[in-house]
Amino acid sequence: MNKWHVTEGAAVELENIIDYITEHDGPDRADAMLEKLHRAFHLIGEAPRAGVQKPRLTPPNIRWWLAVPFYVVYDCESSPIRIDHILHTARNLPDLFD
Repeated sequence: MNKWHVTEGAAVELENIIDYITEHDGPDRADAMLEKLHRAFHLIGEAPRAGVQKPRLTPPNIRWWLAVPFYVVYDCESSPIRIDHILHTARNLPDLFD
């Protein structure tokens, strides 16, 4: 059993990311990014408090893991760890969490 769970919203974000990369950079790059994000999910599952807090954006239980060029946003206190968002670092994050 996984120590992490991707929410429906995060799954849609992930699908959109992989579709975009496939269309613009090719399937090999999309596969590499998917593998990178899955590694991040596993690391988060093993060490949930390793991500950083962003107290101006989210409550203390929400952590941010950088998997360049994306942030994996997750709840470090849920069991299994709940992955809520996968967001590109270029996005205007305050607008998303107001």
